[in-house]
Amino acid sequence: MSWLFGGKKKPTGKTVLMLDVENGSVAAGLVRLSKDKPPRLFAESRVHTPILRTRGAFDLAESIHRASVEVLQHTGLVAARMRGSGRLEGLGNIAETKVFLHAPWSTLTAHPQGWRWNHEPLMVEALTNAIDSTFATNPVSFHPFANAALDTTNALFEKQDDFLLCTVTGEVAELLLVQGSTFAGRATIPIGVHLPIRTLQSHGNISLAEARSILALSRHDVPPHYAQSLSAAAAHFTQTFADAAKEILGNNAIHSVLVVGAEPSATWVAKALSENAPSAENLFTQGAVVRALHAHHLLPHIAVHAPKPDLALLVESVFIGRFN
Repeated sequence: MSWLFGGKKKPTGKTVLMLDVENGSVAAGLVRLSKDKPPRLFAESRVHTPILRTRGAFDLAESIHRASVEVLQHTGLVAARMRGSGRLEGLGNIAETKVFLHAPWSTLTAHPQGWRWNHEPLMVEALTNAIDSTFATNPVSFHPFANAALDTTNALFEKQDDFLLCTVTGEVAELLLVQGSTFAGRATIPIGVHLPIRTLQSHGNISLAEARSILALSRHDVPPHYAQSLSAAAAHFTQTFADAAKEILGNNAIHSVLVVGAEPSATWVAKALSENAPSAENLFTQGAVVRALHAHHLLPHIAVHAPKPDLALLVESVFIGRFN
């Protein structure tokens, strides 16, 4: 009996390879799309790039390219094994590849005809070559992750006329003003979840794994020495966030912020903004709501997933499933 379909019946639909390319890691996964059925997500993997002491565009791009090759090779091996299995053969036949780019590889710019997304051409070329070397016959398309995040959240939650969508990744946080269910402005800050991790490592002389564990603790469970470091990082993040947000908000204030990112980064950012909102120079209105998107919001819309699913791949699976 197939774990993915619950029987020996030949699977129907198509398999799509998804590649999630941010600035501190790369993930890949396969999603099975069938008519009138929720997406089935499997073969998930994510490779994190090293957290470097200094950050440069060239080094960042090189590390992302290496991580992309690694996850693509892993996914290619999984697909090949499925094609060699009688019951799972159809799952391993990949129909197309969809690449979702985070900042800084994807940017939103104003044009006379409206806002347009542009992708970093050198990154697109490098990723296309990496995909072609493993999946030579698949058509490849590139999409901004922010589009998938906005469409998915609009489908899951009650639509709001105006709010700020914040996608947080390793080295960059992207701020997107949403008005009338469409983007109306964008700003980025060179601060992501690596900020508190670097802070913990430098002040506490601890390993990366220990820093991630401390970041996942609730505020009341963090040891005092680490809590002080995290508090300073949170204040710095909020002030930088406020400075960038003012560029796209003008004289308006924020009523609602939705943070999208892998755990524990999304929760940390949401807490940082909430707890430091009073000192953010009236950026937030009274009663403003800051919340994070969690996996449990998405799981009811996915038929099959890993025990600990990748949030970005969940968002992308729901997104492409809606247009299947």
